[in-house]
Amino acid sequence: MPRLSRDRVVDAALRLVDEQGPSALSMRKVGAALGVEGMALYRWVGSKDGLLDAVFERLLTDLEVAPSSGHPLADCATFARALRASLTAHPHWLPLIAGRPAITSASLAVLEEALERVGALGLTGREALVAVQTLYVFVLGHCQFHAAPAPESMEDLDYAQLSAEDFPRLSAIDPASAEEEFEGGLALWLRGLAS
Repeated sequence: MPRLSRDRVVDAALRLVDEQGPSALSMRKVGAALGVEGMALYRWVGSKDGLLDAVFERLLTDLEVAPSSGHPLADCATFARALRASLTAHPHWLPLIAGRPAITSASLAVLEEALERVGALGLTGREALVAVQTLYVFVLGHCQFHAAPAPESMEDLDYAQLSAEDFPRLSAIDPASAEEEFEGGLALWLRGLAS
């Protein structure tokens, strides 16, 4: 059996939650997946919170972001799409990392890169941080919303069937795909930055 390492622990945790959902995450179960006692993992991640931080770091550092193009708005859009792709690939992790701050060196490096891309628009450091946090919350919220099963009451919701007299705006809206919603929201965020 290969020796334990931080990467192997994170890989096992990612697989476990991807396959069985958030309730499956425990040090004992990750240890069992690796053929060791759960206590053996503490050397590599410190605690369950440390494990969550390590997985969050992995999700961020695995982003496939193209190098800066010299066009700040396009670079911000590229970053947002890469973040969405990473989070969408692991939907069961969304509730576990929601609101988790970047605190490891590797995850802070990703935040630094995002600040550089947004800051290229001439924002102050604080403005850039607010913009990046707003983008992260938008992407995470969008991914969580579309990963959750729709309640039965919403499955057949079609705004066009609503009364135009009671709901003139809603009844005039054509349903959008998750992709269209994401791109529309991203375009609004970019427009706000540009202004």
